[in-house]
Amino acid sequence: MLSSTIPLESIQQELKSLLRLGLVMIALLLLVQAGVGWIIYKTLIKPIRNVSMAAGELSRGEFTQISYKTRRDDEIRTLVDSFNHMSSELQFKENTIRQNLASIKKKNDIAQFELNIAQKIQASIMPAEKQVGHIDWSIIYEPLYTVSGDYYDILRLSDGSVAIFIGDASGHGVPAAFLTIMAKIYFSSLVEKISDPAELLEQISVLMAAYLEMEGLYMTGFYLRIYPDNRAEYCNCIHPAPLILRKKTGTLELLPSSGFYIGILADDGRKNETRAIHLEPGDLIILYSDGITEAKNAAKKMFGLERLKTLVIQNSEKTSSELKKILRNELSTFCDGVALNDDLTIFIAEVGMPVVEELLEQSKVIPKKQKDEDTSIIDDALKLFQEKHYAQAVDSFRKVTNDSEIAAPVFLLMAESYFSLKHYDEALTAYKQYSMRSDIPEFRTLFRMTSCLAHLGKFAEAEEMARKSVDAWPLESDARAQLALMLVKQGKTEEAARYISDALRQNPNSFRYQKIQDLLENSTLKEG
Repeated sequence: MLSSTIPLESIQQELKSLLRLGLVMIALLLLVQAGVGWIIYKTLIKPIRNVSMAAGELSRGEFTQISYKTRRDDEIRTLVDSFNHMSSELQFKENTIRQNLASIKKKNDIAQFELNIAQKIQASIMPAEKQVGHIDWSIIYEPLYTVSGDYYDILRLSDGSVAIFIGDASGHGVPAAFLTIMAKIYFSSLVEKISDPAELLEQISVLMAAYLEMEGLYMTGFYLRIYPDNRAEYCNCIHPAPLILRKKTGTLELLPSSGFYIGILADDGRKNETRAIHLEPGDLIILYSDGITEAKNAAKKMFGLERLKTLVIQNSEKTSSELKKILRNELSTFCDGVALNDDLTIFIAEVGMPVVEELLEQSKVIPKKQKDEDTSIIDDALKLFQEKHYAQAVDSFRKVTNDSEIAAPVFLLMAESYFSLKHYDEALTAYKQYSMRSDIPEFRTLFRMTSCLAHLGKFAEAEEMARKSVDAWPLESDARAQLALMLVKQGKTEEAARYISDALRQNPNSFRYQKIQDLLENSTLKEG
């Protein structure tokens, strides 16, 4: 057995040497690791961190450039270069956008300024009066944008008639507003020259089509001419059918289309048709654009024509001004905060008593020696007539009508008073006296005289008078309907059927015409 002895001191010395060596190696490894970490941080982490921080600054609108100095062409260099390029491009584009926005704002300010001028010009062409002749009227006029594609007008013409027009141009905004200006110019220049509504709208269409044809622009339009005796003629060129609320019956009549679009074609081979109606004092005429009937609520349901008709009938006792407010409030309630999607126009005209207007405007031709006294009497009679005190008015009128130089309207007022009192014999005499003094035969007078004769049971004479009306005004549907009634009363059903059919063709929604038709059918059944 071999054995040796190693001193404990020697072993301890070796262990200490090994420990020192291990510590040195650990220190060296830590130094190497720190160096590698520093290299990784400098070449990889720091650039990525700089890119991240720069991205944050970029999101806040600070177009930072990252400094990365290296000769290596590695992925980090590519990333930094890409970021710097992106930042430069974004800065350039933002500057460009700012410049463009400034330019757009300037142009928008100019455009808005010009639109405001256009709005003032357009507003200036719309009439502001609330009474023209014997027609009182109210208006709701609300453009969808600054300017409107809706146009309305009402004028007193040289012959005493009142011309009413409403139009709706295709589209919205400036192009549509331009059409309304054209329509205003042509309507104003031609309305005194062309009396027939269909011919007038045809001429306006030709003039506008010279500029608009093949451009897809056009206008719907409705024109109504009301004469001093409340005889009226109209033409409807595809415009929403106006409503007539009859004061006496509380019924509605529609005035349907009888023409074609305005301005779409210079010559499409179609002819507009003029139709005639007769209006009575208190009747309401409701003209409107489709801005009301096509208005929608949140459920996408339209306001609709039937709702409009129901509201008008329910408020048949209201004035034009009162009805206007009711319709606007009902439309607001229906839409319930939903904005309108089109221009809105509602024009409501109330027909007055034309003979009063005529008397107010015409001078009273009476003897000078009685001038002051007779004028006072006539003024008192006129006031009584306006207040519907017809019996007292008649007494006043009779004090001056023996004078042969008294103006014709005085006799007409007296006749109207007798007619309102149902004193048809006296009314007939007064109407005849008025006719002898009036230079121009009036449909209203012939119509009233026919009614007087019918109430007196003189149907043959009433028929003769009604034929005069038809001959003088062949387009007047009321004249044909009245003649039909006189023929029915005498059992002349075959001829009556022809005249009432003509009247219904011109105005198929007339309640009065339907009653005559029913009477005719009953008479025919009895004969059968």
